Amino acid sequence: MALDCLPEELLIIILRQLDSKSLYNLFNTGNERLRTVISTKGVTKKISFSLNNMATVHSLKSLFFKDISTHLLELNLSGVHDLNKTALLPGMRKLKSLLSLNVAYTDITILDFLDIYKLCPTIINIEIDFTFHKNGQKRVLRPQVLTKCQEVFKNIVNVNFVGSYYTLLDSTLPQNILQKAKVDSLTYTVAKQDTFTYHKYAECDPIHCNKICVYFFNWKKSIEYHFRKEYVESLSRIPFQYEYVYIAYREIYCSSLLFKKFFGDFFKHLDVYVSPHIYNEYADAGHVEIMIWNKETTKFDASFFTKLLVEARKVLPSVHIYAQNLLPYEVNNTFVCLTHPILDYNSRDRSNDHRFKMQRVAIPNITLDYDHAFEGRDNIELSLHFLQNIGRPVTLSTQSTFLRKLTYLSMIGDVRYSSEFFNILFRCCENLITLCVFSPSISPCAAPITRAIPLSRSIKNLRLEGKALDFTSLFSSLGNCKTLENVQLIDTSDCYTNLTDTYAFIRQCNNLYYIHIEVEMTDSLRVTKLKMLNEAKRKCGKNHLLIVLTSPSKSVDYFYDPYVSVFRLNSIQ
Repeated sequence: MALDCLPEELLIIILRQLDSKSLYNLFNTGNERLRTVISTKGVTKKISFSLNNMATVHSLKSLFFKDISTHLLELNLSGVHDLNKTALLPGMRKLKSLLSLNVAYTDITILDFLDIYKLCPTIINIEIDFTFHKNGQKRVLRPQVLTKCQEVFKNIVNVNFVGSYYTLLDSTLPQNILQKAKVDSLTYTVAKQDTFTYHKYAECDPIHCNKICVYFFNWKKSIEYHFRKEYVESLSRIPFQYEYVYIAYREIYCSSLLFKKFFGDFFKHLDVYVSPHIYNEYADAGHVEIMIWNKETTKFDASFFTKLLVEARKVLPSVHIYAQNLLPYEVNNTFVCLTHPILDYNSRDRSNDHRFKMQRVAIPNITLDYDHAFEGRDNIELSLHFLQNIGRPVTLSTQSTFLRKLTYLSMIGDVRYSSEFFNILFRCCENLITLCVFSPSISPCAAPITRAIPLSRSIKNLRLEGKALDFTSLFSSLGNCKTLENVQLIDTSDCYTNLTDTYAFIRQCNNLYYIHIEVEMTDSLRVTKLKMLNEAKRKCGKNHLLIVLTSPSKSVDYFYDPYVSVFRLNSIQ
């Protein structure tokens, strides 16, 4: 039976399960009944123009957006590279019921939001970069502008400010702006480069809210954060009695630093490393998360801990040092990290019989097989850290059932991959969406990945880091992988590797929304090559595609952004 022939009640149930991209494609089939139902109040409540091929301001002008906008409750424009106030304002006029708006990691500023709110005063949840001006060294807001900000934000219930350490935590400006607000949840996301700071305003009254979250996102660990108990307790000038959890990512495993023992029993049930009494013993670099709850307004009941359990398993990987000790009942978390992934390193002993002349035989491969460990699991997100060179190639078996359960795979360390490793990987991993590989110097694997990746029918996100990448072969091969959406290629060589035209690759991959290429080159050459890449994008008519060409030594605006987050380069998202 065709979709448009189903009863309306059943059709609505199906449509509510679809993502934004699928709804957009259905709407554009030209079927009037489908268009009518998709645009009906209560059917399409949220739309994301982020991390897909609709991530452009042109989507706001589409007939799809015009038809659904009146009843839309949530709009996600995070990371849309060509978004600006001029393009956004006409679309906001149509949004009569919008409650949540996400314009973080874009060029939309706080001052832009003042104009947006005039057109859409129903907004109560906002995620936005804490920026008032595009550039400059130090900024002071005029008192009348600060008053306007306070009047708008007094109606906001949930706030997420994305900015730098100094603009969010070393300035009282965020507290001044929220002086009149009755905030339920306040989040600071420290993910930006410190390009300038704002004037340190006078001390103001503390902010009363139910929950405060502070995220420090910097997966490259280019900055160290030195936290003390006194600093955390004074964070945001907390005026209420509270309970809090501090989570920091250190090297391979996660350290959960519990400043109060209230959550001690809870974390005992999680398969994570817990260190309850470290305040200033270490300098944390990378990702840090601080969650604070108001004791007076928060019910720490079964419902609270159930939700916290779901959230904790998202950010805390299930870390297992030795794979041979991994049992099915131990694998509780969504994300599993094996720091010694080899199961049978000593299982193939060589014969001690020296009565006959020894034959020269090839070194046997080591098969990675975790079928028993992941028995009963439907989906697996797996990170393999080979911490030592084992001297023998690793391989996979086509008979392994765990391969068909993989949705995410990350591999790093000095390890030799067998000649058939990636061939088996891409043929057998039927549900693999994200692959992140750090190509080891002892056994470069970029070439075998290049040859084998067209075998995949599911992969969307690919991140490959290695030396002397052959971009010509890579782009030629990647063009045959139609499902690709996010491609990040990092060449760690000291010298420039030739970067050829990507027109065929861009034209063939219709779902592609992001290309990140990191290679050492001069600024003038980078400008020339970037023009070449953008010209290929223009010829293909793909306005949504964001192309970033940079070098390892070049500074970045963000330490972390939505395009990087899909690769889980650090366990805390």
